[in-house]
Amino acid sequence: MDNPQYIKRRMEDMGKLPIIEIEATPLSGDESMDLLKGDLKEELIDREGLELKAYKPYEDEEYFTIGYGHYGPDVSPDMVITEEEAEELLDEDLDEKLSSIYEEISEETFEDFPYSLKKAIMVEHFRGSIAGSPKTMDLIAEGDFAKAAEEYLNNNEYLTAEEENKAGIIPRMEAVAEELLKYADSLENAESE
Repeated sequence: MDNPQYIKRRMEDMGKLPIIEIEATPLSGDESMDLLKGDLKEELIDREGLELKAYKPYEDEEYFTIGYGHYGPDVSPDMVITEEEAEELLDEDLDEKLSSIYEEISEETFEDFPYSLKKAIMVEHFRGSIAGSPKTMDLIAEGDFAKAAEEYLNNNEYLTAEEENKAGIIPRMEAVAEELLKYADSLENAESE
């Protein structure tokens, strides 16, 4: 019987699967950030969807949104763009958000965070939630990640999401708080060893 699945299963049963060693080369800071920005871009394209005409996702929004979630005073109500322009706006937005994070936290500190935390902060910075909580960003910069998680969810946007009919933000915000808590726990565990 030369079915590969059968052979693999039998080898697993006998504890005889070969050990494969993989040599990993650490990424430089620029390579790491390029990878992060590429992943974020994919996630935001999936999450935000593409809108080539300006729209307001909620009636009470101050500005219009276009492309892959580009929001701001530069989006006029009658604006229409191409898919290429939407991607350019997304690239500009990601660069702008990263610069903003570096101003609030510092590039060196941010680079030390685990990938999942960097990604969570970037996604929420893109959405505006974390940037809307300066105290959270201060706590992150100070290295108090547990308090930052608590403060982040003590945010009016989160607390009123259900009544404002914006419940979709709740799991995203909770995921960021969870990443902050995981990092706080990992730092605490590392100190106690």
